[in-house]
Amino acid sequence: VYAVTSQTAVNESYYSDAASTVIQAVPVPATIQAEAFTAMSGIELENCSDTGGGQDVGHFDADDYIEFRISVATAGNFSIDYRLATANGSTGFEVWVDGAKAVDVMAVPNTGGWQTWVTKTSTPFAMTAGNHTLRLKSIGKEWNINWLKLNAQ
Repeated sequence: VYAVTSQTAVNESYYSDAASTVIQAVPVPATIQAEAFTAMSGIELENCSDTGGGQDVGHFDADDYIEFRISVATAGNFSIDYRLATANGSTGFEVWVDGAKAVDVMAVPNTGGWQTWVTKTSTPFAMTAGNHTLRLKSIGKEWNINWLKLNAQ
């Protein structure tokens, strides 16, 4: 539950109605648009010229992250396809599941432009059945992501 307040120059404040939001877990395997994160730190959204348009997530610096809630019906091995772009190349990001560091580490090669997209695939990793938090935590800077696709192996 949260409330939004606004203050004018004379410190008047008006409260909004309280609202609550339930964060839904995405059943995987699935393709998840990067801008559909459930939590983030430090990133920005921008218009995307990749197939399908929409927006991508960019302006990553070290320790910035995007996070997703996912639901795994059957335990097993998974891989992730990442749709990435950068004009400079980057040391990229780590992938954490439920706070366990680095089930994958992905460098982002110079793709030739901020909107020149390539798909890179993770090494396989195991996940148990149930709800999980998937975090892409930047270790480098200056890369964009349009979507990620979780694949059952």
